[in-house]
Amino acid sequence: MLIIFALMIETIFLTLISVCLGVVLLSLFMIYKEKTVVNSNLNSLKVPANIYANLVIDWCLENLNSSSKKVPHLKISRRITKNTLGAYRPYSNEIIIYIKKHITLLELTNTIIHEFVHSTQNGKRFGTNYDAFNKSVGYLKNPFEIESRSIANSKDKECLMSLHHRFKIL
Repeated sequence: MLIIFALMIETIFLTLISVCLGVVLLSLFMIYKEKTVVNSNLNSLKVPANIYANLVIDWCLENLNSSSKKVPHLKISRRITKNTLGAYRPYSNEIIIYIKKHITLLELTNTIIHEFVHSTQNGKRFGTNYDAFNKSVGYLKNPFEIESRSIANSKDKECLMSLHHRFKIL
């Protein structure tokens, strides 16, 4: 009787180990797949960059609790700039993305989200206060930039993974 009980305990123990090993392997696979997507090169997109950029804008409208009624117009520029990845023009409600400055899909996603956040800051008098803040505290300490960087950095992976799962962009 004691031998049967010991065999039952051993079977249960081995089953638990097998299940745990399966969970660990599945988790490692999912982490690997996410890192592959997050670190993907812009050239690996299966859709044109302008289509992807508009998908990111749509994701922002759905997920960033924007109270903005006007959807910003998106323009992809192939012009080479020295330091600028993107820009928001409040008076025309236009986001410009300098596509040649981006290497990875995560960088592009981050820039689009960053500029989208600027488009939602119009209610905070973005158009009139942005330059004044740049002059008084500098670009890095500009509260509009701090907010945009914070949101873009916290949401870029989520956006990219969501769009990859929904649209198989890679």
